[in-house]
Amino acid sequence: MKPLKRKKRLGKKSKSTLDLDFSNTEIAFAHKTDKELKKAAWLFNLMNKTWVVNPLSNLGLLAMKMHIPFTKKIVRETMFEQFVGGRTLLECTPAIAKLYEFNIQTVLDYGAEGKETEKDFDKTMNENIRSIDFAATNESTPVV
Repeated sequence: MKPLKRKKRLGKKSKSTLDLDFSNTEIAFAHKTDKELKKAAWLFNLMNKTWVVNPLSNLGLLAMKMHIPFTKKIVRETMFEQFVGGRTLLECTPAIAKLYEFNIQTVLDYGAEGKETEKDFDKTMNENIRSIDFAATNESTPVV
């Protein structure tokens, strides 16, 4: 079969039956408080300023390597809080439950960035298997 025909056939099979509308921000952010929305707006506004982000990223990495005490707290309360549900499945559970109350489903993603050893890759594989098991028993988490 020619690639173009396969693409058309795949396109027909992959059509979603869900009625999704990502343009309605009132629905998309209904789970956020005004304070959380203001903090997110501040963070994304800051992230658009490369003259701030580049030096702060380098400084942050250096501070983490030097184990400066307040560094983890700053990262957790800014970037981590905005983009990460938790460090473990158990830590993610409250965020998953809150989102599900607003009919928002969660995608689990265990990051393997910066991993280099077989031991690291084995741990990543095991965490992904745990995520699949978790998702299989939770309606709120249909995708891993």
